[in-house]
Amino acid sequence: MQTCDSTCRLPALAQSLHHRYHQPLSLCVQAQETHADIRGWLADKVSADVAASTRIIYGGSVSAGNSDTLATAADIDGFLVGGASLKPDFIKIINSATKA
Repeated sequence: MQTCDSTCRLPALAQSLHHRYHQPLSLCVQAQETHADIRGWLADKVSADVAASTRIIYGGSVSAGNSDTLATAADIDGFLVGGASLKPDFIKIINSATKA
């Protein structure tokens, strides 16, 4: 699994959530696990080819501060950016997608 650094954390309200092994989840780890589960479901229920060719887009809290880390996750194929797209540092999110 892709590891994530400590700059990528769940929002304060969700920080009390714990991993199945009772470890605090970082946002990028949770997102990667969820996307891997979706891709696994597609492989099991449809086909490995469909799972490999389907682009799974992350629509959570993408920001200039976490986009570099999220972009490195193996099963996150892009971002659906909301309010962060109205901020001047949106260019950092765009650039993180081109680095991955």
